[in-house]
Amino acid sequence: MNHKPPIFLLDLPPELLLPVLSEALIIHPNPAAVLSTCKHLRDLGEPLLYRHLTLRSSHALILCSKSSARRHRIRTVDVRLAGGEVGSGQIAELGALLFLHLNEIAPGGCTWNQHPVVKTRLQLDEMRLCMNSQSSPAKDDTELCVLGLIDPRSFTWIGPDPPHQFSTAIVPDACVRVFTHAAQWSSLRTIFLSNVAFPSSRSPNMTPSSSPPTSIFTSPAPPTQESFTFPIMPTLERMVLRNATCFPAKALATLVCSDAMESLSHIGLEDCYVESIWGERVRRSHVEQATLELDNDIKGPERIDRVRAIVVCSAMYERIEGGDRVTLRNDGQGVSLLE
Repeated sequence: MNHKPPIFLLDLPPELLLPVLSEALIIHPNPAAVLSTCKHLRDLGEPLLYRHLTLRSSHALILCSKSSARRHRIRTVDVRLAGGEVGSGQIAELGALLFLHLNEIAPGGCTWNQHPVVKTRLQLDEMRLCMNSQSSPAKDDTELCVLGLIDPRSFTWIGPDPPHQFSTAIVPDACVRVFTHAAQWSSLRTIFLSNVAFPSSRSPNMTPSSSPPTSIFTSPAPPTQESFTFPIMPTLERMVLRNATCFPAKALATLVCSDAMESLSHIGLEDCYVESIWGERVRRSHVEQATLELDNDIKGPERIDRVRAIVVCSAMYERIEGGDRVTLRNDGQGVSLLE
């Protein structure tokens, strides 16, 4: 009987070896160790290793900018920094990393002279940020230049605190910058922002964080004029905003009713507030009322139908005391629709 010689892993052709390597890099606790076996595996697997960047510390940001990661095409970027690990240039560091990477894969695609001048953007499947923003230019890049280097299909920015613990991760200046950059992303399909404070023109002594609770002992915060508008994002299909304060209902109504936003099919507003977290949650009726106040009354009924079709307002977490308290459904989903 003739015995066939055994087939070893390295005997496999690249088209069979690559799926094996890809799975190993996902499940192994130390992915780099998989590629330390031999040069052949390293050459094949290194592009897979750096395809999905997950950076969990400032130190990882620095190391990654000095590694061979920038020579390989990145598809997703996931930055997760603890709440205290901000304020020393992490956003600027991420911008420097992607700037180097962009020029490695597309030489001359971006130049930097005080501000980046981008000819070619970095195409990403997803950009995820879990970190706090800064309002002081002395602490970090408040212009968020890193967002001007990318063109993601999906963009997520959440805060590092637990979901039930309300805090502001995206300050008003950062909120404006995010949407300014998002208007330039030609591939954008979904955007998810959590713990965001929208700009407000309320009086200087009334900020979202200092607003008194609305109760029988205090007066509610005075009404304000909206100072924020959503830019047109023609390719956007889904937008979810969670734990937002000073929410601009009229600006959202304008966006929903824009003829240039035909691709938009879902807007989720989860625990969003008209003013501060001590006040009223945003309900769909707020957006409907803002829609009726738009200039062209002829399209009023048609616009209301569109708002009702794509805008979903919900409460995700109950309040122990104060503010707009709701009863969540007891069906395991823990969501109460706000109409």
